[in-house]
Amino acid sequence: MKGSQTGVTISLQPGGFAVYELNNNGKTNNALLNQSTYDIGYSGDCRAVKSNTGGTTYGHGTINVGETKTCTVTLSFHK
Repeated sequence: MKGSQTGVTISLQPGGFAVYELNNNGKTNNALLNQSTYDIGYSGDCRAVKSNTGGTTYGHGTINVGETKTCTVTLSFHK
């Protein structure tokens, strides 16, 4: 699902969830991150976690029945 500056609302089943920043091909943007063109951050009701494979960072959280959570993904571009 594509993100937006105004936010995206989705319904989840209870349990763990992960949020990834993807490129247009649907793959994690490791190449861009490794080139340091931007930094990505996860905040709010999710925390940044580094994957054991590939060094990808993603947002992770847990949601329970009846909860509303907000995971904010922030890109900081370098000049």
